[in-house]
Amino acid sequence: MGCPDGSGLRNLVRGGWGAWSSDGRWLYCSVGGPPYHLIKAPAQGGEPVTLRTDDSRAPAPSADGTLYYVVELPSLTGRPGYEIRAARPETGPSRMVARISASWIPDWQIVHPVLSPDGKRLALPLSDGATTNVWAVSTTDGALHPLTDFGRRATFIARRVSWSPDGRSIFAALGEGDSDVVLLEGLALH
Repeated sequence: MGCPDGSGLRNLVRGGWGAWSSDGRWLYCSVGGPPYHLIKAPAQGGEPVTLRTDDSRAPAPSADGTLYYVVELPSLTGRPGYEIRAARPETGPSRMVARISASWIPDWQIVHPVLSPDGKRLALPLSDGATTNVWAVSTTDGALHPLTDFGRRATFIARRVSWSPDGRSIFAALGEGDSDVVLLEGLALH
């Protein structure tokens, strides 16, 4: 945190999965782990406020006071699944919004849904084999639907996505993979 010109930098908090409140007054993030805790730190400095201690991560705060976040489910197949949960107030009881299967989350991908400006959808990258697409999750009923369709192209979306201010576009760091079968000869195997 610092001035717009990059001067006066200071560390607000050490954590991961950061997200700003809609008014820019709070930085939400996960600390510890496992189990993870959700906190919010005042942008002007000061003591962070602990919001959740239920192994929660990847906060997505809403302007209406709802806090969306992710909880890792116990692993039954060697890789965990996830639940997207919502709590209002932020420290109150939560409800499940959607469940995300472990098969949609490769080991290298983080799960961090990002709330649309209108608060109606959460966007996140999900993978089906070698292809990652952006999906939307309804904050009302948890329905998932794809926002992109890269077909069978080996497409990777790194980290998380971002909504445009008008909610009509999504930004994502995108990469494409390609592979060939190559014969390696003359190897020095000892």
